[in-house]
Amino acid sequence: MRAPSMVLLALVGMSCIRPSDEYEVRVHSAGIPLDDIQQAAEPMGGRIELARFRLHGSNLGHGVSGLFSDMPRADGTQFAIGAATFATPRAAEFDRNSAFVHPGPTVSAGEDGCSTRIGRIDSQSFSEYVDVGDRVEFQGADGAVFRLGRDPVYHPRPAGESWYVGYGGTLQPVIEGHADHPGNWRSGGAFQVAFPGTVLPSESTLGAVPYPLVGAPVDFPPAVSGLAIGGVEVRAPVHTLEADDDVRFPGPWAGPMEITWDVSDSKAPVTVTLRYLGVGVETNCSDPADCGAGFSCEIDTGGVGACVGDGGAGWNIQGEVTCTVADDGSFSFVSSRLAALNARVSGQHAVLLVSRISEARAEEVADVRTSHGKRMPFGPLRVRVSDSVVTRLSAPNPGGGP
Repeated sequence: MRAPSMVLLALVGMSCIRPSDEYEVRVHSAGIPLDDIQQAAEPMGGRIELARFRLHGSNLGHGVSGLFSDMPRADGTQFAIGAATFATPRAAEFDRNSAFVHPGPTVSAGEDGCSTRIGRIDSQSFSEYVDVGDRVEFQGADGAVFRLGRDPVYHPRPAGESWYVGYGGTLQPVIEGHADHPGNWRSGGAFQVAFPGTVLPSESTLGAVPYPLVGAPVDFPPAVSGLAIGGVEVRAPVHTLEADDDVRFPGPWAGPMEITWDVSDSKAPVTVTLRYLGVGVETNCSDPADCGAGFSCEIDTGGVGACVGDGGAGWNIQGEVTCTVADDGSFSFVSSRLAALNARVSGQHAVLLVSRISEARAEEVADVRTSHGKRMPFGPLRVRVSDSVVTRLSAPNPGGGP
């Protein structure tokens, strides 16, 4: 067999950097380009994100963030997590894609629209990471702060080893109603995004922004409240020594899944995500007790065991349908919306995320100095804050694909 030509390899590589959303449109052909359906994604110099997750379903873990494993299970808890990436040249995926919860399609006011994604999409088409200092911060007007520290904290020497830099990626507590510590999550609150800037050694393999970003505004979204499915409250599980609480809901497999919530004052759209999960190995085991509640120890013929989540792995996203819906308090999720996903993915486990998402653009950003000494435009930056309630759905089709 002949080796593929370099032209073919280049075309295949280029195809990997395009977002692959599939929108619910009725056409009599193979489809139309995404950029013909809505405004094209804008090239940007980076993405700064903060997310709050409330795990109101059985056997959920920190893996829903995409950055951690699910063991031990953490259902009934909440946490915040942030991530930021900067790079040159400016890349369009910073605008549309997310490290945590992808926004749905842009729709007209009062309308609903859904898109289908296969796998976890967060493609990267840039060539050089950019350092903006030792931290990125979300600063509240009343002293609330979420700090995303630089990873790595120190740049290795020689500088040629320092080819990557990112921000955040650590679990942070959500403080609410504490007697001694002020709360740090402000639903609907006004925040500023800032970083100090930095100058790197001339031999560094990274770009750098030498001047600070000060006071780029972003509003936190309203909280998702009053959430119910089929008239039943979506709540946090309560586990006791006597009983293992099970909070899960029928999905849209046998009929419409009616989702209701409290309408916000802002009337900003709500994002509804139905996500298929695959299985995933968490750690080694030799006995079921090694894995804990919500996990099974699967031992192969060689006697080597692995802990596997009974409800799939939150970090192993097979695909999802994401809907932008009007904030009118209700949405009916019907099985026909899953047709494109079911045609490509064998769904064994499913979760539902209901989110409110706020987006902003940081415009006043200094130019970047690349590792080759070139000055390049850097802004705008995408800033996104999401607030999600995650719950468990029944298996789409126990023992097989949907």
